[in-house]
Amino acid sequence: MRSKKNKKYSEEWELRAVEDYLTKNYSMFDILAKYGIRSLLVFKKWLKIYTSHSELNDLGKVMSQAMKKGRKITVEERIEIAKVCLAKGKNYQATAAQYEVSYQQVYQWVRKFEQDGEEALQDRRGRTKPAEARTREDELRKKFNSWNVKMSDCVQRIYCSCPANSS
Repeated sequence: MRSKKNKKYSEEWELRAVEDYLTKNYSMFDILAKYGIRSLLVFKKWLKIYTSHSELNDLGKVMSQAMKKGRKITVEERIEIAKVCLAKGKNYQATAAQYEVSYQQVYQWVRKFEQDGEEALQDRRGRTKPAEARTREDELRKKFNSWNVKMSDCVQRIYCSCPANSS
C-alpha cells in the first residue's frame, strides 16, 4: 500500500533531475526511475518552473522570477541571441539567462532562425499588408471589421443613452 505522506525533494535534487532531462537525452520516465520521483506531474511542474526562469524551493513552488518582464528586444538582439544559442549547442537555458529573456523566447527565435533565417525574426505585430498585396477578400474583411466596430459603438451609445438604462 502506498504512503499517504508526500515525499519531499531538495532543490538540488530537483535541479539535477531537470538538468539531466534537458541535457542528457533521458526520457521523463528514465528520470523518474533514476531519481525516485513518484509522480510525472511533479517532475513536469519542476520542468515548467525551471524553463520559465523561476527558482525551485523544497516544496517545488516558485520563489522569484529570474527574468525581467517586458524588456524590449531589437531584431539585431534576436539574431544575436539565436546565433549564440546555436553556438552553445542549443543551450536555451544558459542563453536565456545570459540575455535576461525567457527560455520560451530563445527557443522560438532559434526555431524561426533555423527555418527561415534572419528575416523570420522581424517583428511583424501590427503590420498590414501593402495595398498591392491585399486580395479582394482582405479588403472586404477590413471593411466588414470597420463597420462592425462602428455598429458596436452605435449600439453602445444608444443603449447607454436610453432612459431605462440610466441611473
